[in-house]
Amino acid sequence: MRALLLFCLLLPAAAHMGAPYVVLLDEPFGAYRVTVWSDPDVGEGTFYLVAMQGEQTAAPPPARLWVRALDEKAELGPFETRAEEWGRRPSQAARVPFDREGDWEVRLESEGHTARFRVLVTPPGPPWLSWVLGLGPCLLLAALWAWGARRARARRS
Repeated sequence: MRALLLFCLLLPAAAHMGAPYVVLLDEPFGAYRVTVWSDPDVGEGTFYLVAMQGEQTAAPPPARLWVRALDEKAELGPFETRAEEWGRRPSQAARVPFDREGDWEVRLESEGHTARFRVLVTPPGPPWLSWVLGLGPCLLLAALWAWGARRARARRS
C-alpha cells in the first residue's frame, strides 16, 4: 500500500520533465484561432499546432516554421508540419533541429497568415542540480535505513 501511495505522489512530478507547454495561445490565424505547444530542446524541438474554428476543435492547415536565434540574423527553415493526432486532438506537428540553447524566435506561416513568438531552447532532460536535489534525500534515507538495520542486527547478536 505504501509503495502505491509513493508511486501516486511521484507520478505528477514525472509529468513535468520535458512535456510540451503553450508558447502561443488562441492567436487569430485566418479562419482559425491557433494554439502552439512546444518542447524546444537542444537537438530536436517539437511544435504542435492545434486549431479552433469558433468553439469547435478543427484540423489545422499545414504550416511552415522558420527559426532564428535572437543573436543571429539568418533564419533556418522552412520546417514543414505533418498531420498528427496529439492529445486526442487533430494537430500539425513539426520537428526542428536546434543546435544550441538560448532565446529563439519562431515564425509560423500558413495560408498567407503569419504569427511570431519566442521560445527558450534548453538542454534535454532536467538540469544536473535537479538530479542531485532529487537523489539526495533518497540516498540519505537509504543510508539511515542501512544504519538502523545494522544496529538492530548488532543488538540481536
